[in-house]
Formats: sequence, structure tokens, C-alpha cells
Amino acid sequence: MTTIRISLITLLAALLASAACAAVESAPAAAPDTYAKAVLDCHAAYAHRYAKASSATPSEIADGADAACWDAMTAYERHTADLVPNADNLAGLAKDKRVEMVRELSRHAHVLTIDTVIRETANGALLGP
Repeated sequence: MTTIRISLITLLAALLASAACAAVESAPAAAPDTYAKAVLDCHAAYAHRYAKASSATPSEIADGADAACWDAMTAYERHTADLVPNADNLAGLAKDKRVEMVRELSRHAHVLTIDTVIRETANGALLGP
């Protein structure tokens, strides 16, 4: 009886795994958004540069990254017009969606910077001088 249960559990696990693989294979590959990536890369580079080179807090470094990466964020903001369809009767909704996208990327970039600074500082402390 135990062998039958194990076999059924193994079979069920294999079926679930193959279904998950099929779902992943059938999903279209998402194209990376180079504008959003530029914003995140800019924030990460800023965090790496200043994490150990200043006495600023992670939040202060994130604020600095917001300012230093302004051009990349502005380019992304302009790029959102290409991402959100703007039909005449839905212009207000399209604008709201674009504002939401920019706000979300800005929030994500800000916390990414804080996380990067914390990790850089912690790694430095763990590895020693």
C-alpha cells in the first residue's frame, strides 16, 4: 500500500511539473524594457559607487540616486507613451496608467538603491577591511 501511495505521489508531482513546464514554454518571452533597465542600472551603479565612499545613510544615497538618474527616469517617462495606447476617448486613463508606471518604477528604483547600499555595507563588514 505504501508503494502505491508513493507511486501516486510521484506521478502527481511529475504531472504538475510537466504542466508547469508547458505553461512556461507556451508563455511568450517578455522583451526587456531598456528604458526601465537604464533607470535601475543607474540607481544600482550610484549605490555601488557611494555605499562605502560616504557617510550618508542608505535613504540619503537613494535620494541622491533619484537626482543623479533624473535623465534616465525622464527618458522612461517619455517612453511610457509607447507602452500605453492612447485612444482619444481614453486619454485620461492612458495618462493615469503612465503616471502609475513611472511612480512604480521610481519606487522600485529607490528601494533597490537602499537595498544595494545595505548589502554593500554588510558585505564590507562581513569581509572586513
